[in-house]
Amino acid sequence: MDCSGLTSITIPDSVTKIGTMAFRNCTGLTSITIPDSVTEIGIAAFAYCTGLTNINVDKNNENYLSEDGILFNKDKTALVEYPEGKNGAAYTIPGSVTSICALAFAGCTGLTSITIPDSVTEIGGLAFYGCTGLTSITIPDSVAGIGMSAFAMCTGLTSIDVDKNNENYLSEDGVLFNKDKTSLIAYPGAKNGAYAIPDSVTSISNYAFANCTGLTSITIPASVTEIGDGVFDGSDNIVIHGYSGNYVETYANENGLTFVAISDEPSDEPSEEPSEEPSDEPSKEPTNPTDNQTSGDTGNTPDNDNTNTDMPQTGNNGIMLALAAFAAMVSGAVLTLFRRKKKTEK
Repeated sequence: MDCSGLTSITIPDSVTKIGTMAFRNCTGLTSITIPDSVTEIGIAAFAYCTGLTNINVDKNNENYLSEDGILFNKDKTALVEYPEGKNGAAYTIPGSVTSICALAFAGCTGLTSITIPDSVTEIGGLAFYGCTGLTSITIPDSVAGIGMSAFAMCTGLTSIDVDKNNENYLSEDGVLFNKDKTSLIAYPGAKNGAYAIPDSVTSISNYAFANCTGLTSITIPASVTEIGDGVFDGSDNIVIHGYSGNYVETYANENGLTFVAISDEPSDEPSEEPSEEPSDEPSKEPTNPTDNQTSGDTGNTPDNDNTNTDMPQTGNNGIMLALAAFAAMVSGAVLTLFRRKKKTEK
């Protein structure tokens, strides 16, 4: 539905639920007020409302509140949605927040700096999708879960840094990994040149290198036995270097990617001296390691399990495709989060 011409919407007290993406693409809206009757707000209800500067909540609402035009749950432990049109290049998330909800900052192109406090333990899927103004971000030691493609389409991002005391994640040269560096989770969208994946990595997470247009070549070691969905989507000019005859070459060929073979397969066995007499034994084929496979979505939030979804495409409408795909996976997740406290009290 095209609601771009709407500049004002009045929500009556009879409304109890605002659906997922209910006001998407209402680009003319500058502010909206949520009445005290609303008990549920769907994922990314105000997606692509590029003119929205304030989301206001009636002070008598028992489930939500707003502060400085930003939407939170009532006890301000979850940041639900940051208005896309809000002025200001920097934002510090309040210290009460423990969860950054899915798509919370999606499309906030004006933000150049976001400070995440030590109180945050969960970052939802696609939380910072399309924050093209961000150049770097630091993940504190408190974060235990990062949802799928949290930094997708952050085309200005050159570095994802992780506090060295974090027990679940680490960063190396600005690239995000799980703690034992077996899973490569996200590569910054604006990082340029060539990159060699460490030999410890066995899996590459979904969309890890998507839309990395400045990445020209990547070397993938023989240790990698799992590559997630859409890993190189939008990275059209990339050349993959790997060992001939193994999983990586098969992956490249099946996905129409340019593959350049590295001359020799690595081996853990000591080199043998040349035999003076010919051997009747058949030559060994290159090994294709298959053990210890790990999921490409290591560290997803509890509400967002490792579920494959279609990733947004490039272009101005990318966020709309992202929201549509992701909403199916996480619908009800925010409501569940908000009701945990009430269930405990009961």
